[in-house]
Amino acid sequence: MKACVTTLNRRRSGSVARTEQVISTDVLRLGRATDCEVFMDDMRVSLYAARLHLNNGNILIEASGESTIIVNGQPARVATMRIGDTFQIGPYDFEVVAGAGDVDIAIDMEHVRAMDNALADLKARSRTRLGQTWLSRRLFAWAAFVTVFAALFVAPLVMISTGFMASPELGGAGGQVRPDAALPGDQGFKLETMWTSGELSDAHKYLSDSCESCHKGPFAGIDNEACFSCHTDVENHADPLLFASSSPLARGCVSCHKEHHGAEGITPQAQALCTTCHADMKATEPASGVFNVSDFGSHHPEFRPTVIANGVTGTTMRLHVDEAGRMGEQSNLKFSHAMHLRGDMFMPGSSKTLECASCHMPEVGSQAHLPIRMETVCSNCHKLNFDSNAPGRALPHGDVEGVRTALREFYQSIALEGSYKEQTAQYHGSRRRGIGGSSGSTTGAATDSAQVSGSPTTLKWAKAKSKAMERLVFGGAVCVTCHVVSESGTPDNPEWNVLPVKLSNRFLLKGAFDHGLHKTMECGSCHAAKTSQKATDLLLPGIETCRTCHAGEDSTDKVPSTCVDCHDYHVHGLSPMAGHNGMMQPFGTSPMPATPAAPTAPVVAPTQPAPVQPAPAGGM
Repeated sequence: MKACVTTLNRRRSGSVARTEQVISTDVLRLGRATDCEVFMDDMRVSLYAARLHLNNGNILIEASGESTIIVNGQPARVATMRIGDTFQIGPYDFEVVAGAGDVDIAIDMEHVRAMDNALADLKARSRTRLGQTWLSRRLFAWAAFVTVFAALFVAPLVMISTGFMASPELGGAGGQVRPDAALPGDQGFKLETMWTSGELSDAHKYLSDSCESCHKGPFAGIDNEACFSCHTDVENHADPLLFASSSPLARGCVSCHKEHHGAEGITPQAQALCTTCHADMKATEPASGVFNVSDFGSHHPEFRPTVIANGVTGTTMRLHVDEAGRMGEQSNLKFSHAMHLRGDMFMPGSSKTLECASCHMPEVGSQAHLPIRMETVCSNCHKLNFDSNAPGRALPHGDVEGVRTALREFYQSIALEGSYKEQTAQYHGSRRRGIGGSSGSTTGAATDSAQVSGSPTTLKWAKAKSKAMERLVFGGAVCVTCHVVSESGTPDNPEWNVLPVKLSNRFLLKGAFDHGLHKTMECGSCHAAKTSQKATDLLLPGIETCRTCHAGEDSTDKVPSTCVDCHDYHVHGLSPMAGHNGMMQPFGTSPMPATPAAPTAPVVAPTQPAPVQPAPAGGM
């Protein structure tokens, strides 16, 4: 017989925890004895209270010894049980339920009637408290407090205030006493062992013996001037002329950076540091236009990448990721990720097919990728050779006039030497191979467009040849493959305009993404490059893709992620926080003017320089 016993435990929240046990036995014994198959840990239960077994296919329960069983509310010694029937043994309730699979008997068991507190009450009445004797806890507490206060506070304070420890041997100078000075005649004890606030962070360990570097006196806090004396290049969080609440004049450096926490470090990690303001930006900075955010997993706006809106002027604009299909990056590049990742493209001189890492190479540290450049990436496969008679000669990239000059000079030198063999039925010119390196593969227009009649020993032939090859390179098969090319002027004297290519190397300027931490993942799990046919496609994943693995800092089933995992508080490119006389600076190198121009936002900057104040007690 196979039996399934499920123990139910009810939590304070109301939920029920279920612990299931499958037992193979001929008879299921219930009781307080340790050899019972169903053990009930309660003194009110007999050692062997009852037995459950099968009798001709029916479930039979029998009381053992002098025990009595309550079956469906009625006392019984023997009873036949069916699914849905209940029975009680002491403080335990049981219910016969339907078994799963090949289980013959299935019951749920719950301890529902706890023992009374008679024994606990008796012990409580028998206890004699100190307050009932002359050994009063209050007397000892006050005595201990006075002793500690006098020895560890009053005595050191009196010694410092009276100059008792101001001698040069103890590190004092001009009445100023070092807190780490040793007591007279003492070889190891120091005042700092009593008054220290905790171990310094690793970044400030070198200041451990120079408390005065930050503290202007005993019990003095840290003001911004002390921080700015070293950290002169730390940038603002926002423009302080427009958003006054972002200025350290409003809350102070120490409202965020808490020192004396040792290895925990001084850089805050909790998302509450940011959400204190950013959870309700309309209340904090109504003119900022910044979206509210309180938790990455539940309340965070969609990503807003910065893309090239005009590849000629370099103008950028910010989009929501869900808008990327309507307005992608206008880089002036013609490119298809799908064609390069189709599986039959190979690295030059190799049998390895192209993959994302073939072109997107990580920077040092692997956090980001190096910019895509023709000279460093594309030229590995796309050579700008233009004539099969000179396979080692290549055209310059990105210089229209340089290409024309190179063609003219090359064919003029051929005319002088008189050694040139016209190639028929072949691609005359750059002979660019498709990625993969097949020697027979060519791309571009028909080759006979570059055929020029006449002897290759005349200047007329050289001019005609360079003109024909120029038209083939710019307008036929080379530049137009990847670039937007327009022609002006006359047919005999054309002018070529190749629009410049501007590619963004970083789209999320307000945040950071570390590719090195995600190197175990496939690129295609986030970027749909294999199906992208156009260079305008913005292959950034949306926030829901990130949320498959990441959630807020309280997450238990995903990677806990706080604001500082992706965002920096001090924004690169803004003015330094340390300005003239401790004031902020606008976006430049000169100090803040005494009367700044009226900002566009309703927040008005102070008209007179204000001294740097210590951080408010409440912090952020």
